[in-house]
Amino acid sequence: MTIFRGKKKRALGLTLLLFTGLSSLQASEPERLHIAVASNFKQTLEVLITAFQSQAENAQLQILSSSGSSGVLFAQITKGAPYDVFLSADAMRPDQLIEKGLALKQSRKVYAQGQIALWMPAYSSSHEIAPLSIEVFAKGGQTYTLANPKLAPYGLAAKALMQEAGWWKAKDRQRIMAQNIAGAFQYIASGAVTLGWVAVAQLKAWEKQHTLLPTSYWLPDTLDYPAIEQVAVRLKKSSKVSSAQSFFKFLSAPEAQSLIKSHGYLIPQQ
Repeated sequence: MTIFRGKKKRALGLTLLLFTGLSSLQASEPERLHIAVASNFKQTLEVLITAFQSQAENAQLQILSSSGSSGVLFAQITKGAPYDVFLSADAMRPDQLIEKGLALKQSRKVYAQGQIALWMPAYSSSHEIAPLSIEVFAKGGQTYTLANPKLAPYGLAAKALMQEAGWWKAKDRQRIMAQNIAGAFQYIASGAVTLGWVAVAQLKAWEKQHTLLPTSYWLPDTLDYPAIEQVAVRLKKSSKVSSAQSFFKFLSAPEAQSLIKSHGYLIPQQ
């Protein structure tokens, strides 16, 4: 009986030791914050994450990001995707998540305002008389691309400008629809399409490694198309409250605002 009790105590001790070891291991694992980000802001977010993690208090925090069109990310969130933060390229989707009880209203934040551009890389070398403008192509005839207006706010802005110029057609064989602004940019950058609508932030990134002549793109007045207010929200089911709050606070810091502006966005009024 004494031997049996001794074995039982040792087994219990090993179990407690194993449990304590696993708990310690779990406690030492860094917290992970998963951010769903609109494709146009992906590169900017990567720079922001580096700056955020360079701060001592955030050095141990791991940040994962998943990018896509705002519409697709919205659909994923409504179906239970395990994101903690949503950086949308519009205000509509975050507001809908708030209405559905999936995002926290008090967390809603306009973190940037996007700008759109009409881009034709070859235009500067083949048309030396007049700079690129929407009037040049309003009559059609050119194959062009844009992000899907139903999924991406940059596509919606492009459609509004084209409608105003009399360029938009319900059915257009010359139109190549991309799922998001990243896809539209890739079509043009690869040469698959010669002309299309992109984000100014994408041109800024392109300019770092390529020549970007001012005559190859046209910047419409931001008042001529629906404001691309990019809104961030914290998702209600996320347990990473403290980490998400810290990241949101960083988005308003002068360092982050300066980085966002340098990447081709307008800074919203705080």
